[in-house]
Amino acid sequence: MRTYASLVLSVIVASGLMSTGTAQTWTEITANLPVAPKVGSGQSIASDGTALYILASPNGVLRSTDNGNTWSAFHTVTGVSYNLSQYGSRSIDAIGNTLWAGVEPGSGALTEGVLPLYRTIAPAAWTPSFAGASPPPVIDAVAYDSSTNTHWAAGRLGGIFKSTDGGSTWAAANGNLPGTSCASIVARNGKVIAAIAGNGMGAFTSTDGGITWSNNGVPLPSIGSLAAIGDNVCVIGSGSTTLTTGIYFSQDFGLTWNLNQVDTAGGVKLLTETCSDATTMFSGGVYLLISPTFTITRIPTVAFSLNGGATWDDIPATGIPNGIGTQPARLCRHGNYLFTISGDNKLYRLDLNTVTLTPTLKIAVHPKIDKKITGGTLTMKVYAGGPGTLSYQWKKDNIDVPGQITDTLSIPNAQASATGNYTCVVTAGGNSVTSNPARGTVVDKVEGRYDPTFDRTNMGGGESGIPFLQSDGSLVVPYFGGVYKLGPDGGRVDIRNLANSFTGGVVDSSGRIVLVGGTNASTWRVRRLLGSAGFPDDNSFPLLSTNATLRGVTELPGHGYLVSGDFSTMGPAGGTQVTVPRLVLVDYNGNLNSTFNTNLAALIGLGVSATPYVSSDGAVWVLANAVLRKVDSAGMQVAGFTNYAPGPSSDFVSSAAVLKSGKLLVTLGTSGARRFKLFNADGSFDSTFNTAGLTLSSTFTACTEQADGKIVLGGNFSSYGSNSCAGYMRISATGVFDSSFYCATGFSTAGSGGIAYDPRGYIYMANGSNNATSGAFQDSATIGDVIGKNFIRVFATAATSDPFASWASGFSFPVGKDGPNDDADGDGLPNLIEFLYGGNPLLGSSPAPGRVFPTTPVADGASINLLAPGAGLDPVKKYQLLSMRVPKNTQGYTVGISATVNLPAFDGSATANEYGTPADDGDFVIKSYYLMPSQSDAPKMFWRGVASQ
Repeated sequence: MRTYASLVLSVIVASGLMSTGTAQTWTEITANLPVAPKVGSGQSIASDGTALYILASPNGVLRSTDNGNTWSAFHTVTGVSYNLSQYGSRSIDAIGNTLWAGVEPGSGALTEGVLPLYRTIAPAAWTPSFAGASPPPVIDAVAYDSSTNTHWAAGRLGGIFKSTDGGSTWAAANGNLPGTSCASIVARNGKVIAAIAGNGMGAFTSTDGGITWSNNGVPLPSIGSLAAIGDNVCVIGSGSTTLTTGIYFSQDFGLTWNLNQVDTAGGVKLLTETCSDATTMFSGGVYLLISPTFTITRIPTVAFSLNGGATWDDIPATGIPNGIGTQPARLCRHGNYLFTISGDNKLYRLDLNTVTLTPTLKIAVHPKIDKKITGGTLTMKVYAGGPGTLSYQWKKDNIDVPGQITDTLSIPNAQASATGNYTCVVTAGGNSVTSNPARGTVVDKVEGRYDPTFDRTNMGGGESGIPFLQSDGSLVVPYFGGVYKLGPDGGRVDIRNLANSFTGGVVDSSGRIVLVGGTNASTWRVRRLLGSAGFPDDNSFPLLSTNATLRGVTELPGHGYLVSGDFSTMGPAGGTQVTVPRLVLVDYNGNLNSTFNTNLAALIGLGVSATPYVSSDGAVWVLANAVLRKVDSAGMQVAGFTNYAPGPSSDFVSSAAVLKSGKLLVTLGTSGARRFKLFNADGSFDSTFNTAGLTLSSTFTACTEQADGKIVLGGNFSSYGSNSCAGYMRISATGVFDSSFYCATGFSTAGSGGIAYDPRGYIYMANGSNNATSGAFQDSATIGDVIGKNFIRVFATAATSDPFASWASGFSFPVGKDGPNDDADGDGLPNLIEFLYGGNPLLGSSPAPGRVFPTTPVADGASINLLAPGAGLDPVKKYQLLSMRVPKNTQGYTVGISATVNLPAFDGSATANEYGTPADDGDFVIKSYYLMPSQSDAPKMFWRGVASQ
């Protein structure tokens, strides 16, 4: 049988003998073969419609043209002295009238030039098919996609290969697969599905020719063979729990899957193999019958499905003896017969003309809960099977829903009144079966209320951190175990787990992730990951080490990263450590900025804890030794800033956050009632903020601003003045409590881990202190959601206008050319650049490229003495310089330079760092940048202007 890794047995305790049902009989025909059949690692029986083929023991292939009554050897290989009977036979597949045989190219076979795959159109001899791979793979299955003229080979060792010339040449197609142990593969209409065995593996689908693969819902470490009829596919295997053990089926060729929930057919208690013809899927297995005296009987059985693997029933036939090793291990439909090899290498045949394959009425997959916003379409689906035509009637709270009489419930423009428990009654042959109830929820958008449509199904308990919103609405979240990504509407789409425990992380302006943390001397580290799929290590950034705990990291745009902690030394891992203050600046290349660090140490002293807050004007608020200071990018005290040194404990800064205005929002006080205050850029208090003098019951720990200037806060507080607010609230830009933002109930720790604002009209909150597996937020429990340590989403005010969209609405763009990244007039300047620089997107070269890059872009290698000291540059080498004109009013966008050593991807292999002081140029400033690495280390480098929101 073809399952790998762990095997989960289904056990039935019986009080008596099991009924054998209708006495149609499997007939053993092993004696008809000249040698015993062989259970190969791949398909062991195949039919080309004319003849039947079977692997022979120990090796080789046998052929029968009379339904298995007589057999002849079919071993010969064209042009060589050996035949297939001399080497290990693994599989045989029939695709149309072409046969494919997989053999074992072991060490002995290699000396004979044996290849892993052979093909023929019987009765011609076999010819080698596979060449070029070293070491050669071990092929267990072949599939063919006629729409793309592509053959696919599944390698139990070596992975997946494809051929577009009929099998003469093959190329690896493993793409991003996490494993390469493939024993079964099917292909159709440009899609291919591979069964990958191993821990964390399952069924993977590719729609781009094997470049990328995704597991769309079949997480089975032990997985059987795939069976397909059109777009209907099923696969069987065993997971680590009963919830993942059984049969999965897809009706869109692997794009989505369903787990058969309730099937009780004996053949699917431990399904190991499947096969199919034009209408019927077959599967074989064995389950254990344990008597009251604990006598174990192994019951081999074969099941069938007439609806693409959704529901299954036992074939009403006996004849395969019970006992050890007798389970049906391979199946094949040939003409009117079904053939199987048992686990003890015996061949059986069943005449299907003597068997009535009548399915039982049953529900395979019950409807699932659905949650929609008012006006959306409430949708549920039931998967059922039975004799004849099925009819359906959906009910809401046990009352018929008019017009809902198909397998899919669909209520468009749903209102809150549609909320309820839904069931579906399925009828066939005078019998009916009712599904389990599923909750349908329709909610109104109320700002501050929980959004149940945010997908939390695969986000994982305990994973919370500070979210960083991406341009497409997705979230990148550095957390204690690494980094992960959530899609625009939830659901984890990528993750990188790391061995360390991280205490802080930041996603920088180039999309790279910097993580800091550790719990002992071997793991106190600063490391950087790339923002691409899988979050690989950024090898251009050295791993940094410290002598004590790291607390946090934030970006100082254009200069690098501010790293804080309890350390007093830092340097490259395994290298020389230097003495540093507890707040250091590390540039984008991983070098310590000695100028900043030395100047800062002179202000706050070595070994003094310091918390940084980066302002929009490029300065840094530093809270150290209870004194609030402000320094520039060189670590020097900002001129005109008045340090804040609190007097009584009621004036201590308890928490802080920088607002978009550059002002610093704080709570003052160390115990009891605290109060909000707002620091101006010069260190004075903003007297217009919170004029009502309201007090906060505790501190806030997370803060974000909406597009309209309102501020959403999360933390451990429960009230603001007389207003109840359970862990989060919204205030106006002047500190007034916003009662229109719902916050009356919920976790008191909501938002304590981090908060992010989505201009689409959402607030994301990390429930960092909540139980990982239980608990509710607002009315989530009645919806059926369990909220623990992870992210929730609540409704908020959407951005009312997009400056680019407003500008673009004034032009008649060609269809599909109105986006910010489109170049409507083909002049090399995207529409967004035209917008920011005052151009016309429909007139070529307006603005002229020189308006963006006003001087010779790349200077002839400036020497190091032109650059600020301490930047970690080699004084002998030369570095490219370039200038860019940047609008003073970027209208919410960030404008800068991106550089790379490699094309076409701007992959972070080079960096552009600001140099000198920007020069005034009317409505613009001219910024200069130097490119890293040096010209001698990278004689060819590429750069581009970048505008992003």
